[in-house]
Amino acid sequence: MVFYISLSLVSIAIMIGSAIQDIRERMIYVFPITMLHIMWSIYLYGFTDYPKMFLVTFWIVHLVLYVLLNKCAIWGGGDSDMLLVFADIVWVTSASMNGYSLVIRECLYLIVGLICSIAIGLIEGKVRKQEVNVTNEIAVIPGLSLVMILLMVQYFVWRWM
Repeated sequence: MVFYISLSLVSIAIMIGSAIQDIRERMIYVFPITMLHIMWSIYLYGFTDYPKMFLVTFWIVHLVLYVLLNKCAIWGGGDSDMLLVFADIVWVTSASMNGYSLVIRECLYLIVGLICSIAIGLIEGKVRKQEVNVTNEIAVIPGLSLVMILLMVQYFVWRWM
């Protein structure tokens, strides 16, 4: 429990900082995000009941997705790194052991995060008095960060309160 709380607090601080930086500059520092991914992966491996081969498959699939997103320039590099952390947190906070339900859950939370990012982008456009349309860049990190923070808090309350 101490490791989860410590990791969650560090993650929340980094996510809030990354979200603010993404809104301001449309970029984030990748190193802290990579370290979060490694730490959450250690947590998944050591403190959850997932079978080890299940986790290896999970990481390989996400690594392939990460490479494709970066190679095809679909998202910015930092966004793809945050997707790895996003996946780790969704899986840590899930009670299910069924791979299909975990993948569906991850996709649904990703959709919610992207919808939040669009809403934040619309608010940002109104504040900056800019027209928001499909050609404008929308910061992805704030929406994903919001979903991850809510998942971590919800898991803490559900599991240990």
